[in-house]
Amino acid sequence: MWFTTDEGWGDDSKTSWQDAKSVRRGEGTLHLCPKIAYCPNGPRDSKPLYLQKDGFGGVQWAPIANEQGNSWVMVGNFGGMTCQTYTQINSREPTWGLDGTSSQLKQNILCCEKSEDSPTTIESEQGSAPSSESKAVEPTSEDDIVGSIKMTFDPIWFNAEKGGWKGGSYEDAKVFCQQFAGSHGKVMELCPYVSNALEEEGSSCPSLLTNCHRVQAAYCPEGPSKPVLNGHEADFEDEGEQWAPVFGSNVWILISRKNDNSATTCLSHSQLNGSKPEWGLDASRKDNKLHVMCCSPLQ
Repeated sequence: MWFTTDEGWGDDSKTSWQDAKSVRRGEGTLHLCPKIAYCPNGPRDSKPLYLQKDGFGGVQWAPIANEQGNSWVMVGNFGGMTCQTYTQINSREPTWGLDGTSSQLKQNILCCEKSEDSPTTIESEQGSAPSSESKAVEPTSEDDIVGSIKMTFDPIWFNAEKGGWKGGSYEDAKVFCQQFAGSHGKVMELCPYVSNALEEEGSSCPSLLTNCHRVQAAYCPEGPSKPVLNGHEADFEDEGEQWAPVFGSNVWILISRKNDNSATTCLSHSQLNGSKPEWGLDASRKDNKLHVMCCSPLQ
């Protein structure tokens, strides 16, 4: 059963994931739904939501039941991302899911019936839900991929002439991006390379598989060994070896070529050299760090 803010969901700005989990409707028989209940047929072009509903207008997130907590699915009709989770799109969980902030993005919730003898279920004229969670549909053409990335992350290239980035450490780059306000209502941050590119640097994706979560690879939409995202005026290949910092921890990718080998483009320093760069921890080798791309991830 769908509930909105007009029907009592989110009273007094109680719109965190924990608030949603604590909701008890219908004498305690209704509980937070899993993702498969929200999207029983998986992502599709029309009426993807429960009860054959189209996505709600604009950016709208709804809490979903799982063991990890603070999990949300896009129930809005925005950028072709309906029925994808926040983590699938942004490679992390939302900070606003922990409290009552950004309540305008959390105006709808689906509650499921649960009895002592059965797991959480939802009755639907659409038939029974599949037993496993449907995979998100990835864009298939290059234009679709790039368009989805720009819609999701609103990436902007910076250098000395544009924005004042003159090279520096990885921490310098993080602070540099944070001085800009992004179009999605939050400060900008370093763009991601591939999904979950954190300490293990792409551990969720084999380093040379070009089709792994490409929609989340803001720097390299076509995958490793392919050109970086457009939108920059400079020809990186004319500037020698150029490295750019990406979301994570001292993670850098090659945005030009090494030894004039095009296969090295869009590979990380660890992939090419076996370790993270020491020069990423200080302001040395500025001439090799002339560009940075900052993103404003979709909320």
